[in-house]
Amino acid sequence: MKKRVLFPIGMLIFLFFTLFYNRESVTAVESYTTNLGETISVISDGSRGYVDIEGIKSKKIKVRIEITNVCAYNYDGNRIDAAIQVCYGVDLDKQRHVKSGEVLTFTDYLDEDADTLKFYTDVANRFSLDLKITKICDAELTISCHKSVTMKDTGLKAVYPTVYYGDEDVTDYADYKVKASKKNLVDIDASDISIDGYFYLSGNKKAGKCKITVTAKYMGQSCSTSFVLKLKSTLKKNLYVLGDLYSYNTRNNTFKMYLTNRSKKQIKIYSKGAVALDDDYYSFDRNVKLSKNRKTIKIKSGQCKAISWKVIGRTTWYDVEDFEIHFKCKYKGKVSWLSVQGETVYIWKKNKWKKLS
Repeated sequence: MKKRVLFPIGMLIFLFFTLFYNRESVTAVESYTTNLGETISVISDGSRGYVDIEGIKSKKIKVRIEITNVCAYNYDGNRIDAAIQVCYGVDLDKQRHVKSGEVLTFTDYLDEDADTLKFYTDVANRFSLDLKITKICDAELTISCHKSVTMKDTGLKAVYPTVYYGDEDVTDYADYKVKASKKNLVDIDASDISIDGYFYLSGNKKAGKCKITVTAKYMGQSCSTSFVLKLKSTLKKNLYVLGDLYSYNTRNNTFKMYLTNRSKKQIKIYSKGAVALDDDYYSFDRNVKLSKNRKTIKIKSGQCKAISWKVIGRTTWYDVEDFEIHFKCKYKGKVSWLSVQGETVYIWKKNKWKKLS
């Protein structure tokens, strides 16, 4: 009976000393902790190991990671040529490799959400290496944009700046300010830039050059970039006007439009012979005349005027989008027919309508 009891106790003592001996002879450490600037030795008797990095605050920092004295061993304890995978970043999504006997040095960004390095190999039984992580600097805010933009002086252009905090794209989170060196050349719409990540440049119908400066703010930092905006003139040698037929009022039976004279000389609009034509039905067509019984309207170069066309006769179809108004225009002693439909102006030339704007 005593022999049966002593035998299991002896086996337990034997197993305890065996495990203790193996623990002393082979250092098995699954997780390490290191501080910035210090060098540690990582030894693993398995296929993976972890190193937590202390001293990283909430702000992103740029670091240099140095991995040296890399050794990998097989089950027999012999050194082999095996690759060790290094994973880091948010959710350990970044990866690099270093082979036994090689040195790996690289720079990247880490923060409090990415303060762990994982080492992994599927070839070796165990591995060892030395690791040093040195802080280089805090992450800097940078912004990239166009080097130059060329557009028509009546055009609209969307500009997409990209903002980085270190290596992280924070365009959707940064605050912006945009300004032009010559405000009379261009209008800037940046009202939704923090949401959509872009802003609009709208030409003011003047040719020239100016500098557009974009400033971004994020995490208490700010940065700026600038580019040259070139506005090309859309003025032509012949008649050039902008127009907008924007309303028809059934109460006063009047069409309203804007006309902008972008020509170099004065233009004259005639009341006689003007018509309002429906796109679909002849029954809605009407003869029109300038309001207040005016026979002509003069528009100087660069001037914009609101023009009212009184319908001759009964009211017509209410939807102004279905209409175009034809009228005579005099420029440099020559009379031509113009047509305005919506925001588009045409001139009758060589038996066809040619687009002016």
